[in-house]
Amino acid sequence: MVLRIAALTLLVSGFALGDPIIFTIQGTGSGTVDSTAFNNAVFTFSVATDTSMITSFTFPDGENGFQTPAAAGADISIGGIGTGTFTDDEQIFVSNTLNTVGLTDIQSGGSEMDLLDGTNAAFGTYDLQSSIGPLTISNIEALDQFVDIATSLGSVTFTAASNVIFTASEVSVPEPVTSALAAAGLLLAAGIRRLVRTG
Repeated sequence: MVLRIAALTLLVSGFALGDPIIFTIQGTGSGTVDSTAFNNAVFTFSVATDTSMITSFTFPDGENGFQTPAAAGADISIGGIGTGTFTDDEQIFVSNTLNTVGLTDIQSGGSEMDLLDGTNAAFGTYDLQSSIGPLTISNIEALDQFVDIATSLGSVTFTAASNVIFTASEVSVPEPVTSALAAAGLLLAAGIRRLVRTG
């Protein structure tokens, strides 16, 4: 029985996706959550995905870049307010043509709104598939659309954002064979201990 479990662990662990990656946009902002105002509060937005799911895009005008899939449960944190999640799906995109990165809100009806965009020369060649930053984002745009966005904290509106930083961090994952062998070893050890105790 123990050997069958170990073999199954080895088999299942052989299936792997790309590397997990977390995109973070943070800065200082002002706005409201429902009727509660915040002013110059530290904020953080985080979107997690897998690098194998990132796709490229090219618009009819020739603009090109990369985007993550729509992600449910993206994190939002606002100093003095709390930490929660976006209710809609969120997406990170980078426009290589415009040297721009941003956060897009994808609502249940399928409509999309950019919530915060900004530029940095490094985005001209970035493909969202590796760690980068922290990078300062300038020329902040799209905040005029960050109005009554549904979150677990309430309806969030941003009226200003400054000192905005973008970071992408790959999450280290043990190699499949290494983790599988470790898991198999633990299972075998547990089985041996059980046999010794019952034997």
